[in-house]
Amino acid sequence: MLENEKTERFACFRLQSSVQARTLKKALLAQKGVIAAAVNFSAEKAFVRFDTQEIRIENIIDIAKKYGVSFGLENETKQDLVSRRREAEFSAVKRNLILCSILIIPLLISMLFKWFDIDIEFINYLNKPIIQFILATPIVFLLSFRHILNMIKSPFSFSTLVVSGSFGAYFLSIYYGFFEKDIYRLYFDTAAIILIAVYFSKFFEMRTKIKISDELSEVISDTPTTATKICDDDKEELVDIEQVYENDILVVKNGERILADGVIISGASSISESALTGASIPANKKVGDNVFAGTLNIANPITISVNAVGEKTKLAGIVRSFEEIQMAKKEKILRIEKISQIFVAAVIALVLIVAVVNLFLHKSVTDIILVSIGILIVACPCALGLAFSTSAMVGSGTGAKYGILFRVGEAFEVLKKINAMIFGKSEVVSKRISVRKLQPMQEYNFKALQNILFSLSSNSRHPIARTINEYCISQGSTILTCVDFIETTGGIKATINGGVYAIGTYEYCEKLGGNIEPVKLQCSQSESNGELPYIVMKDGEVIAVILLSETINKTAEQAVFDLQNMDINVYMLTQDSQKMATRIAFSINIPQDKVFAELNPEEKVRAVNMVKETEKDVAMVGSGMSDALAMSEASIAISMGSIDSMTDISEVVIKNDDLQNIDRAVEISDKTTQITNQNIILACVFNVIGIPFAVLGVIDPAIASLSMVISSVCVVANSFRIENYKFD
Repeated sequence: MLENEKTERFACFRLQSSVQARTLKKALLAQKGVIAAAVNFSAEKAFVRFDTQEIRIENIIDIAKKYGVSFGLENETKQDLVSRRREAEFSAVKRNLILCSILIIPLLISMLFKWFDIDIEFINYLNKPIIQFILATPIVFLLSFRHILNMIKSPFSFSTLVVSGSFGAYFLSIYYGFFEKDIYRLYFDTAAIILIAVYFSKFFEMRTKIKISDELSEVISDTPTTATKICDDDKEELVDIEQVYENDILVVKNGERILADGVIISGASSISESALTGASIPANKKVGDNVFAGTLNIANPITISVNAVGEKTKLAGIVRSFEEIQMAKKEKILRIEKISQIFVAAVIALVLIVAVVNLFLHKSVTDIILVSIGILIVACPCALGLAFSTSAMVGSGTGAKYGILFRVGEAFEVLKKINAMIFGKSEVVSKRISVRKLQPMQEYNFKALQNILFSLSSNSRHPIARTINEYCISQGSTILTCVDFIETTGGIKATINGGVYAIGTYEYCEKLGGNIEPVKLQCSQSESNGELPYIVMKDGEVIAVILLSETINKTAEQAVFDLQNMDINVYMLTQDSQKMATRIAFSINIPQDKVFAELNPEEKVRAVNMVKETEKDVAMVGSGMSDALAMSEASIAISMGSIDSMTDISEVVIKNDDLQNIDRAVEISDKTTQITNQNIILACVFNVIGIPFAVLGVIDPAIASLSMVISSVCVVANSFRIENYKFD
């Protein structure tokens, strides 16, 4: 990286389409000093890498403004601000839609009575040009502004046909109403219908985004924002995380999350690194060992010297890499947009050709304009615009019933096409560790042993101790009085009824000077089987061995079976040992050759790329930051549970731990894509039938607008058929 090179991330507001996102990206890259840029419409985010001597952040923000997009620095933009802005935009859209719907009612009444030649004095009053002009003008100029901007930036977008058709009908009505005094050739209602029909598509799209945002806010956990800092006078002070700098000294108490990278300078503890590495077993850390932001201290208080904060931490680096890869990966055009660009270009070409032909046939300018507007209105892509947004809205609502959140529209198309599903192991296939077996030595009473374990484990917050404690509670154990309780890395010990009892790893018990030779072979065999053996001692002698293993998600086996029945190959990635991974994969029928074990986050990325070499479209299901980079390489990322950083960067979120929701998500995507295809066909059928008649001048703008409304209603009604399907 160059000395003056800097990367900034922005939250994007008023970003209307992926076409606008690509146009803005090109504009940014064209600026002197901009080295790299990406703008992601789905995530409403952007990043720009630039030379600080050539261009400033203020210039970048100004460039975005020229293209109708408001940039906000991500480190200054909180989630609640994003939500408030999105809700404010939605409220404005809703307000405009209600106002314009009220204004269009008299226009629709006038249009229907005129068609059926019903003569009522009040209705005749509505047919006056000045009345229709007053009713239609707010609709036309209020709802067309966004389309005018889009048309200027992207001439071959839907907006071009919307603006051409609506403004053509509007100004033609002004000509006939105020200059020709012909009330039977007023098309103010047509201009209004076009814009309102398209605006409904925007309304549905925004309502879906708000609904998903609200759902996510329920599952995203609060992130700690304060840390305990040792100040110059050696006193502890609770400070905001933004007041923590490199070389500061922090105290991290048991049960607290570590908020900065650093090295332990005092104390020893067990650190849960599952969110960062995916490891299911806590790591034992002592003085001189490194600890990382995002991990959890679960045993004893430690003091750390900070060596990285904020964007410089390992966790932030993983998130940054993930987002940059995701934004680069997602800069693609939806199928519906590809269709629209070709369609719009073809319609514009047709209008020009027909106009030229009619000129050679010596037709009047008025007739040529009427035919051209008729073509534009018949071709107006209201139904095509609704084809995707309404089916996506209904599909998202159906998924939400099961706790499945489709965060972006592309998810339906991509998930439907996958032929491989990769599971991360931790918190996806396997859940928390549990006691598989308590094996006492022959001479020791089983119930008395459970009481001892219950008493020892009740004094510790270590995950292993809590697991043993829960097991003892389920067995109805009785708690005894403990004295001289000591918890150190690897185990715990205390005096109970005069005897010194200890629970710990093989290494811990060996350090205590215990006679553990009798169980050495058994512990080795258990580890080979992917189990965790913990030794229980009394006065230095082994009295029992506790065997622990990870609990398999009860829905995993059926989910794998269902996916395989869909001809989707299932893989598994993990940082755990090959033996443990093989045991878990075998229990849920994942073939051994589709298991990748002992992988760090970077190696998981390579594993995903290996799968992609043989399987074209790949989805990955993860639950922690250790899976984030690998998920970014997959065609689509699916997160399980409620980890803040994961829900924010995944295309699909499963709110619970039911793996069968993965199968349902695939089925919902398949059905939604089918309905979308049907919608596109419906929209195109109306266009294909109507355009030839419009070319021949048989259809005038009023009939063209009726055709457009009917096609839009058919598309919306067809989309709601998704709700009729059962995905249980």
